[in-house]
Amino acid sequence: MSSSSNTDMMDRLEEFEQPLPSLSTTKVKTSEDVKGASRHLTELPNRLLLNFYGDRIEFRNNINLGPGAPPCVLWRVKKVGGDGTSHRPLAVLLCLERGSIKQLITSGGHASKTTGEYGDLGKLSIQAQTAQVFSGCDYVAVFDLDTLWCWKFNGAYNDESASPPLAGSGPPAKYRTMLTGWLGGAVHEAGVRMLQSLPGRSLEDSNFECFGFKPMNSKVTSAGHQREKKSGNETTSDPIPEFAPASKDTLDGDERERRQRKNKARNEKRKQKKKAAGELA
Repeated sequence: MSSSSNTDMMDRLEEFEQPLPSLSTTKVKTSEDVKGASRHLTELPNRLLLNFYGDRIEFRNNINLGPGAPPCVLWRVKKVGGDGTSHRPLAVLLCLERGSIKQLITSGGHASKTTGEYGDLGKLSIQAQTAQVFSGCDYVAVFDLDTLWCWKFNGAYNDESASPPLAGSGPPAKYRTMLTGWLGGAVHEAGVRMLQSLPGRSLEDSNFECFGFKPMNSKVTSAGHQREKKSGNETTSDPIPEFAPASKDTLDGDERERRQRKNKARNEKRKQKKKAAGELA
């Protein structure tokens, strides 16, 4: 990491608050189109990651979470040890058909007359939770070119001890800034350090917050995170949407096994609850 490249990147920080290119619906419409256009969102944050973290953070733009899943791009942590090189999923960006995010939000809520924001994230949050389960990432973003929402989940799906997720959005001119702060939070939480400390900072304190990219801090109270609902005297779990697990080349073996154990434990927990409810009836 050269000082000149860092200086060039610092000079370009103002570009992060420029709006994304205006692309017509004839050019960008499908979810695959949105994934292709997502480079306008991810290019600058990825350059920042490369400059300050080198190859410790890898970006993959052709990830398949399984049949029926929206196309996505993924960031992962590279680790080199005695057993060779391994990778751990860090954050994932789901790309939906253009305009679908607003439809998902407004189909269950109403726009505020004072703020213009839409009040029900339930259906959109379920999309994000599904990506969390099948990608192994607690950091999930959903993008359709016109709208960006970022999530930070604080535990596995159906984990009763987990606190509600954090989620945030903003005006289009802030999308790169927001995504960079979100990625910076994921990198910091994963314990990945910069290649060298920033001027006037220790290595431990060197992170994207030093550039003004703030991590997410907006707590969602009604983002579809309520995992159980009562119907009469019965308690049922909201089903997670069905799209198949990731293909074998998406994640390394250790991560697949960890996720399989998590899903098995979740299913066993559901069975025990149903059994207990039957005995009490």
